[in-house]
Parts: sequence; structure tokens; C-alpha cells
Amino acid sequence: VAAERQISRQVDPAIYREIGDRYSATNDLESAVLAWRLYRRSGGDDLAVLSRLDRAGRELSATAGQRSIANDDFTIFADEAISAGDLQRVEKTLARESKRQSSLFGVRLPAEQVVILHGGRRYFSLVSIPNWVSGVFDGKIRISVDVSHSLGPEVDAVLSHELAHAFIRERSKGRAPVWLHEGLAQWCSGRRIPRSDFRVELG
Repeated sequence: VAAERQISRQVDPAIYREIGDRYSATNDLESAVLAWRLYRRSGGDDLAVLSRLDRAGRELSATAGQRSIANDDFTIFADEAISAGDLQRVEKTLARESKRQSSLFGVRLPAEQVVILHGGRRYFSLVSIPNWVSGVFDGKIRISVDVSHSLGPEVDAVLSHELAHAFIRERSKGRAPVWLHEGLAQWCSGRRIPRSDFRVELG
């Protein structure tokens, strides 16, 4: 440990930050956490990086025994409690939605999109995601899966919604406002506002 600290002090912290970010992008959390810890030990104090370190550490504690499958467009990680059949369903849904949304937005995602299926809500609770939220996009698509039964059509809508965020970010180069992100993601997931919900304000 002493030698590790001595080495870390001699290296620009930005190098460890970059290494950690690259490992995190491929969901190699153990390597990312190690790199970000070295970043901190070498004097790095960027709060955004330290926040990523904290978040990745929490995720590691909640994701023992993950399995994964990969293709040209996605790498999907799933908690071991999620069945192989559910994992295949997610892969098929993502393939279908990726083709549809790529045509809609006129872009392809530049690299393999990481998708993480969390069995239950342990990770979501650790990072304070509200109970009514079943999916988030933070650069990775994260879905909370109820492992007490097989996945139904509701998961398709959540996957479509979160995948849309990835396409919107790519199409807008990260400049789309939140309201546009949410509106388009809701549309892609099939949600529509019925005419009866519109109100005409006179005056």
C-alpha cells in the first residue's frame, strides 16, 4: 500500500481520472474504482470524479454475480437473479428499438451502449432514485427489474424510453434541454396525452 501511494503521488491525477472513466464506460467497476482511488490519493479533488467513485463503490456492493451478453450495439449486464429468458427478451427489445430510433433520430449510437439490469431496487435505493422510477439513463441504461415474475410488456416501454435518452444525447451533442429529452423519450415509449387532457384557456 505504501508503494502504491508513493507511485500515485508521482503521476498526474488526470491520468487516473481518464483510466477510471474508460473502465467505467465498459462497466468494469472494480478497475474504475481502483483508478479513481489512485486519482484521489494522487491529489485529485474534482468533486465530479469523487462522486463517480462513491457511486461506483455503491454499485459494486449491490451487483455481485453479474452476467453479461454483448453484440455489436449493446453490452447488457444482468444480476444473477434475472433469468436467461428475461435477458434474451431485453436483448431483442433493444435490437428492435435501436433500429427504429436510429431511423427516427437519423443517427447511430457511436459505440456499444451499456445496459444494466438490476434485480430489485437495492442499487436504486443506494443512489436515492425514487420508488416510482424504474429506469434511468446516466450514460448507461439502468433498469430495475422485479425478479418475482417474468418480464412483461412494461419493460419494453422503459427500455425504449431510456434508449431514447441515449439517441437524443447523441443527436443533440449533449445540448438538448431536459423538457425535450423527456418529451421525446415519452413519445418513443408509446406514451400519448389524450385529447381530453388538453385544456383551452380563454382570456
